[in-house]
Amino acid sequence: MNNNKNKKAEVKNICPFCKSENVIKWTKRKTQNRGLIQRYKCKDCNKTFTKDDGFFRMRNHPNKITCALDLFYRGVSTRKVQEHFKAFYPHNSSHKSVYKWVIKYSDMISNFTDKLKINSGKEIQVDEMEYHRREEHKKKGVCKDWFIDSIDVQTCFMVSSKYFKSYLCLK
Repeated sequence: MNNNKNKKAEVKNICPFCKSENVIKWTKRKTQNRGLIQRYKCKDCNKTFTKDDGFFRMRNHPNKITCALDLFYRGVSTRKVQEHFKAFYPHNSSHKSVYKWVIKYSDMISNFTDKLKINSGKEIQVDEMEYHRREEHKKKGVCKDWFIDSIDVQTCFMVSSKYFKSYLCLK
């Protein structure tokens, strides 16, 4: 019998500054919304760092961000997501934050899914959403931006999603 199946696979920590593997656990950093985050110290260059888990330097808990993305992809508007968070999270996020999360993580998700091999059906459904926004804060004029995603009909797998900014703004 192989006992390696029961053991946790240890991930090697590498110092982002000097690329050394001579790293130890140092302390835990307490954050207001994300809880305790493990810090590491490099024995070679004496610098401390935290691992980038995909939510590096985000001020909200990863569960809240993924919940916002899930609600958005189910068709809930960013303002409705904000209202939903008012009921469940004490530290509320604005609809602009939700919008920025969608832009940031949709690119990350599409880069990840581009590397996957999927068993898709013969039919893919493409959906676009048009955003009308002001060109600048104090100026008149409307820019039309697009959020386009494509989903496999058979497996309901999101094949791709992308946010496009228009360069033509109507005044």
